Amino acid sequence: AGLRARAMLAAGASGRRMFAEVREQVAEYVEAFERWRAGAEPRSLQVEATVDGLRVHGQLTDVYPHGIARVRFDEQSGPGAIRAGLDWLLASAAGTGLDLVQFHLVKGAGVGPHVRPALDPCKAPDALRRLLELRRQGLREPLPFAPYSSWDYYQAATGERGSLEKGAAAAAKRWRGAGRGFAEGEG
Repeated sequence: AGLRARAMLAAGASGRRMFAEVREQVAEYVEAFERWRAGAEPRSLQVEATVDGLRVHGQLTDVYPHGIARVRFDEQSGPGAIRAGLDWLLASAAGTGLDLVQFHLVKGAGVGPHVRPALDPCKAPDALRRLLELRRQGLREPLPFAPYSSWDYYQAATGERGSLEKGAAAAAKRWRGAGRGFAEGEG
């Protein structure tokens, strides 16, 4: 009813059919997430860390007592991995001790939970320092940034039976496109 009221779902039989299809597609995610959540309620958390005198801060959402939850109804993507990774890194640098718990499709491993343990709070500032250096450099000159191609490279190079050659081929295909659809190099 709420989706229909916001015009996000058609009225009548077609809307009910569409809702049933979507519900079926996400059922595995909902079940896995509910099992992990175990009735706990989410909260927001203000976090901050200081790196070389620079205060880095933010607000994390979907924080549970046993981890920071991130849900994606598909396989992981480069931009999604970056967003979740930044949340995890800042939470680790702030000393929260919270794991990053992701729910997304991993071939052969299901939808999760996929847990990335909290990083040692003494090591996290080093990673943040490197990212802040890249930010400073990016303010002075354009930096190469290809999150989709990079993610395809990482997946093909590090996956089962992966290799650097397979990674390079996968990244090149995403960068150049397959003749129809999205080519990251055109952006």
